[in-house]
Amino acid sequence: MIASLQWLARHQNPDGSWHARQRCEVCPDRGSAEHDPGLTGLALLAFVGAGYTHLSRDVHQGRCFGDTVKRAIQWIATHQDADGAIGPRDAKKFMYNHAICTLALCETYAITGSMLFKDAAQRAVTFLLAAQNPGKGWRYHSRSGENDASVTGWAVMALASARLCDLAVPRASLDGALALLRELTDENGRTGYSWRGTAKVVIDGVNDGFDHHEAMTAIALMSARLLRDGPKPDARLVASDPPAWSPDELDFYYWYCGTLALVGTLHAGEWRKRLRAALLPRQNRTGCLAGSWDPVDRWSSEGGRIYATAINALSLEDHYCYGNAFGR
Repeated sequence: MIASLQWLARHQNPDGSWHARQRCEVCPDRGSAEHDPGLTGLALLAFVGAGYTHLSRDVHQGRCFGDTVKRAIQWIATHQDADGAIGPRDAKKFMYNHAICTLALCETYAITGSMLFKDAAQRAVTFLLAAQNPGKGWRYHSRSGENDASVTGWAVMALASARLCDLAVPRASLDGALALLRELTDENGRTGYSWRGTAKVVIDGVNDGFDHHEAMTAIALMSARLLRDGPKPDARLVASDPPAWSPDELDFYYWYCGTLALVGTLHAGEWRKRLRAALLPRQNRTGCLAGSWDPVDRWSSEGGRIYATAINALSLEDHYCYGNAFGR
């Protein structure tokens, strides 16, 4: 676990951010720069999920993880506008960036209790609430009139975290998100992406060769458990398709969502066993790449090696699970 954080710390930019197209000549990457804010939030979450804060003094390979966390928080805060939005609003998938950074700020505030982070976290939450489609969920842009389960899942995680640290979150917003997920979940317990029965989601010509997995069902299950209400997805649809390192099956995002959906359930032990068996032998061991995972899964074209390493680290940190929100 520590090796992945060491790699992320080594590849953090001096300004505190992480880039999808990082400058390291040894660690090739191919992500999209529009996701840099979200990747910075995701990498910060990996440190917070392992228990590191801006006050941590642990030094690894000559780098203080507390300083890594502090620089990341400062970068996010300086890229938050007057309305609380984080990152450029003209990014194609802006709400992913904002929701992930909001979650990172809320988790930082939750784990530290420091008033230094409360204002930025609340303003990010307030913008997230304002960006929600009335009575529904979220998609790529503020109040776009379109909804999808994926962006909505990140928003639910952020709002659940905000509630745990007593930030202002109206119940009506949570009810809207759950209503959308109910609408997307069919009688067999399977959740669609943007409407009930949505089939495999792809970027044509980029990741259409990968197998379909029940990531949206996992998101709906996770959301229902976090908020103690909502749709009734069938956990067996997720549990019956555990992580496996096969070229056509690689989907780190699904593995992360599945981990959160199943943590604390009867399926968790076998899922975690299969997750570790898939991930740990494929983590790079030598040179500058040590600690990272190659960007070879279904969504690595979006986030590159930073995404692959941060989200896999988070999956392996399932004991943390966002302020222990599951099962409470």
